[in-house]
Formats: sequence, C-alpha cells, structure tokens
Amino acid sequence: MKRLIAVAVALTLAVGSAFAVDFTGQIHSGVTLMHGNDSDYDEEDDRVHARAGGHMGRFRLQAAAENEEGTFGAWMRLQGSTDPGIEADTGLGSYGYGAIPFSVTGHAWWRPADIFWMAIGTNPDGFFNAEGGTGWQFYGAAGDARVANAGNFNGFRGFASPTPTFTGNGGNGNGNGNGYDNGDRDDFDVSIRTRDAFFSGFGCANRIHAGAAEWGLGFTISPIEILNLNFGIPFISEANEPFGDVFGALTAQLELNLDFGRIAITYDGQRADSGALFAYFGMGGPDDDLRLDIGLGVHLYNDDADSVSWLHDSARIFAGVGLGLGISDDIGLRARLVAGFGGGNDDYDAPFSVFLDLLPFFSVNDNLTAFVSLGASLHAVDGGMDGNDNNIFDFHINPYLQISSGPASFFAGFRMWTEWGGTDLSSFHWAVPIGITINF
Repeated sequence: MKRLIAVAVALTLAVGSAFAVDFTGQIHSGVTLMHGNDSDYDEEDDRVHARAGGHMGRFRLQAAAENEEGTFGAWMRLQGSTDPGIEADTGLGSYGYGAIPFSVTGHAWWRPADIFWMAIGTNPDGFFNAEGGTGWQFYGAAGDARVANAGNFNGFRGFASPTPTFTGNGGNGNGNGNGYDNGDRDDFDVSIRTRDAFFSGFGCANRIHAGAAEWGLGFTISPIEILNLNFGIPFISEANEPFGDVFGALTAQLELNLDFGRIAITYDGQRADSGALFAYFGMGGPDDDLRLDIGLGVHLYNDDADSVSWLHDSARIFAGVGLGLGISDDIGLRARLVAGFGGGNDDYDAPFSVFLDLLPFFSVNDNLTAFVSLGASLHAVDGGMDGNDNNIFDFHINPYLQISSGPASFFAGFRMWTEWGGTDLSSFHWAVPIGITINF
C-alpha cells in the first residue's frame, strides 16, 4: 500500500512539473435593501409596500494549465449561483434562495507552431471576441454585484430592452414576468443590445442567437504576425446534425492587429436565420486614456415559415460605438451607443431603436470611486403601440460608490428606471442595492 501511495505521489509530482497550473476564483454577491415600483402603492391603507431580496450571483473556480514548451494546455471553469431565474419586475435577479445549479465549461488546446493554434471545447467568454469595452467591461464588477444593471450588452434585464420584451420568437428570455397581457405586442420586436452590433465570440455563454452557446473546434491560422484567420465550428453542440448544417453554423473571422488598433471582420453562422456579419475596429485598452470601439452588425433573415424571427424577412442592421476617456488622473467617462434599423416584412416595419449609456466617474481617494450611470433608450414603432401615437422611451439614473482593496470591492448605490415608458404598460422602478465582489 505504501508503494502504491509513493507511486501516486511521484506521478502527481511528475505531472505537476510538466504542467504549470494556476487556480483562480471569484465570489460575487449582493442584497437589495429595498426595491419597488409605482404599482406597489396600496390605496386602501395609503402605504407603499417595498420589498427586499438578494443573491449570490457567482461562485467560480477556474484552472489553467500549460506545459513548459507552451504547446499543450487546458482551461476549466466551475461556476454556481443561487440565482437560477430572472425576476423581470425588478431587474435584479430572483429572490428565492434555492438549490445552487453548477455548470462546468472548458477546453483543451494545442499549439504545435506559432502559426497554428487549436482548441476543443468551449469558452463562455467567447473565442475571438470583438466587442472591446462595450460589453461586460463597461460596468465590470458593479454589474456582477447587481448594483448597476449590466444587461444592455447581453439583453438580460437591460434598460434598452423593455421588460418584458415581446417578440415573435418569445423575446430574450424575460418572459411576461409583470403579469401584463401580451395583446398585440407579439407583433413588435423592441430588443436591442450592444451584442447586436459587436461580436461576442465563439462559445460565448451570453450570446443571443438561434441556438445555445457553441461547443466544438476553434482554431487560428497566423500566416504573418499581424494577421489571424480565426474559425469556430460547433461539432459538439451540433453533434449528429447533417454535415452541411454543422459547417453552415461556423464562425469565420479575419483579424488584423495593427499598431494603431485592431480590425475584425466576422461571419457568425449562429445568428439570426441566415447568419450575421460583423465589422469591428478598436483602439486602446482598459488602462489607456482613450479607448474607442466601433461595431457594425448585419443580421440576415429569410421568409421561411420556420424562421427564427417571423417578424423579419430582410436584413436588420445595428451600428454601435463605445468610448472610454481618461479626462484626468481622477476623472473619467465611459459611453456606449447602439442603433438598430431596417428589418421587418411586408406587413411590419421594424422600429428604429437606439440606446445611450453614460458612465462618468471620479476617484475620491485611492480606495473610493464614485460613479453615475445615466442612460435612455427609444424604440420608434411605426404607428405607435396598438395603433396609438406613442413610442417606447425609457431612462435610468444609477449613482453608486465602489470601495476597493486589492481584488475585493464593496458597492452601494441607488437605482431609478422606467419600463415601457410612453405606453399603457409604463412603470417606474427603484432599488437600493449593495454588493461585494472578491477575486482570488
């Protein structure tokens, strides 16, 4: 028995010496001290019935391994949450504490030479991502703590996509959570997010497209230093489907990394009905005084009865821009804007949609930073909702504070926002959230 233990220890040490393994983790959590909306007022006893809640939004462990030669490696992520559902009325997550669902994602990779790299598996952050600072990075940890609403990049509880979002194919998952009658609102598509204009990556867990996140083969060919040819084919998530369908769902990207910025042209076979084309230009990074991201997405549809969205049989176009500006050592600004136009069919003109997010911030001292999130969205529906002369206009105001110490932060804020503004479904909401995020 001792010999077996000694052999096992020796093998472990041998593997450990061949592969360097790094472990990281995260815990993101928050509570909402109070939240409510203008329908919470009880006329009979003249009181406002505020509610409260909370979440453990993320338990995450990650491991990355690589051999000494840098030719083989692996990456894994184990993640759980006490927030399996979405409470559409609050935009803050579900408030019941139940079973913790866990997911495991990862991939193994091989790089036999500098000109070639391949991976099998998935990456929930997205291989070949081309969205710069317009996605998760806009709010970062404040969005993970739910002190800020980060949904405008992925469509989940976003201010720019009214809640509930009614579309011909069931919307973005928010459902009819407020108890409203759909009525004729299935005849409108009023969803918009940054990832309509920017490519979020092959395998991305938060992609909004026809199918689930892709698992399969990703690979890069780099014939010269500045050029990457990136491909992703969902062999695993589309297993046993016809050969043509599997390859038809591929991602193909031409990427140029130049001295002045990054250019990416992407075809995503998993978006819309007939895929989508994305063009991206980005310059600067999170630590630069100037960061600029420009994106264009063309979503292709057909008039097939089995269409993903029966509301569209022509292309719908989204254009977006993101900006990060360091005005001084203590003052900065982030902004993002996306507009959508075109689309529809013979009986339906898709609305012109646009949203703007502004995030000015300033450092009070080395540990304390104040943010003020401001934004508005407009959906100009032809003829108004239900034939009335109204469109959808919403806004949000969300000041919050971040107190940081190394990789840990405490957040506290106040949120006000509207949903379906200008329509019969118009409602006003407010919340007082706090949260803690820790990376280790």
